[in-house]
Amino acid sequence: MGGMEKRITDSMETKMTEMHTRLDAVQEHTKKQGDGLARLEARVALLESGGPSSTTATGSASTAGSATRRRAIVLGGYDRDTPRDELLAQLTAQVAKLQLDFDPLTMFATGIRRGTAIVPLQPKEGEDERETNERFAKVLKQIREANVQVGTRDDGNPRRLWGAAYAGKVKRLVLTLDKEAKVECEWSSGTVWLWGARIASATTAGPLARETHSTKHGWLDMQKIAEKLDKQKSDIEAPWGDLEAQLR
Repeated sequence: MGGMEKRITDSMETKMTEMHTRLDAVQEHTKKQGDGLARLEARVALLESGGPSSTTATGSASTAGSATRRRAIVLGGYDRDTPRDELLAQLTAQVAKLQLDFDPLTMFATGIRRGTAIVPLQPKEGEDERETNERFAKVLKQIREANVQVGTRDDGNPRRLWGAAYAGKVKRLVLTLDKEAKVECEWSSGTVWLWGARIASATTAGPLARETHSTKHGWLDMQKIAEKLDKQKSDIEAPWGDLEAQLR
């Protein structure tokens, strides 16, 4: 009789363990669905409020007022073939680890596989534009100083987390060279056009011309800028070097 009771007890314990395991799996699945829904809601809210849009500037004027601009920073450092969900999960973990002061649910990537994600500069309640800019400048500074390794490149060198307000630096470069130039910025992707020609991007593929300057933050078509502004390429290299250094 005792042996039968033990078998029954063991069987019940096994079934209870299996049940708890299944419940844990259901809870984890529910949590992932909830996180995904929250991320989707954040993106829908962003789009409903105007979304990551582009602005056009000639000199210091802009076709979009400061109240409606949707600017962004770009976070990267990961292999460009990283699955989007994995990329966002890893970046969310880094946001928590480094205590970066923004909502990670606002981050998004523009493709199925990416090495970079976009973070809209969304103000907190009661926060003005200057305070928002200062907060995200602090975020970029924290990332630079942390110097976090997030992987290894094919050549064996470490991949490191970086953040950049790339489009803003390119825009400043162009307007420094010609304050009347027509510059269009898509802040969400870090892409910049000059007189209708794409000259830089932090997230999209660039031309393969040797005149194209590549950095860990993106690419810059110096030859195209020189042609559009009637400048020499050497006129662009020095001021860009100063601005590029601020992104590191």
